[in-house]
Amino acid sequence: MSKEVRITCPGCRTEGTALLWDTIDATFNQEEKRRLLDGQLFYHYCASCGKATPIEYPCVYHDSAASAVVLFFPEGDGSHDEMIPQPPEGSANLRRVRSALSLAEKVRILDGGRDDRVIEVMKLLYVSRLKKERPEAQVQNVLYEKQDGVEQLVFILKGEGNLVSDIQPVFYERVAKDFEERIQKATPDGWAEIDGHWALAVLKNS
Repeated sequence: MSKEVRITCPGCRTEGTALLWDTIDATFNQEEKRRLLDGQLFYHYCASCGKATPIEYPCVYHDSAASAVVLFFPEGDGSHDEMIPQPPEGSANLRRVRSALSLAEKVRILDGGRDDRVIEVMKLLYVSRLKKERPEAQVQNVLYEKQDGVEQLVFILKGEGNLVSDIQPVFYERVAKDFEERIQKATPDGWAEIDGHWALAVLKNS
């Protein structure tokens, strides 16, 4: 489902229209899914000057094949949390994210057939190992990617660019097995925010 809204370019002040998608279906909205993964969906591109303006807004992504629903409810002060919709019935995996970047990553993880909870725990284990090898490294973010069939974790380092590490399937399976009980206990009902903070709590309880 989508709706058209008027928007004024902050660069040249030209008025235009933007199409906002409040629901994206992984099966039926392939073009919108592509734009989401490319980082274009939550931008308005001015027809006059070409300026790209971010326009983040609530959006729900449905992946019926994975029985998953991801709610993108942008970061804020929490004053509008009462507007968060009720979780749909019949979906086993319910997630909430607060940035378009996180939404795109969740979609990539779903497409890769992986459990985002295991991926988040893996990220922290990889970061811990990186810190031992390179204490000076400042990790700003870690993202799941899949390039040419190869799963990777991309470490965004302050002042150094990116560091890429291939995900070893054997290690993924080991983490999934070793942390299975703790992961299940730590997963809340409803919209679950599965991120680094959540994974840290899992590791602290190990």
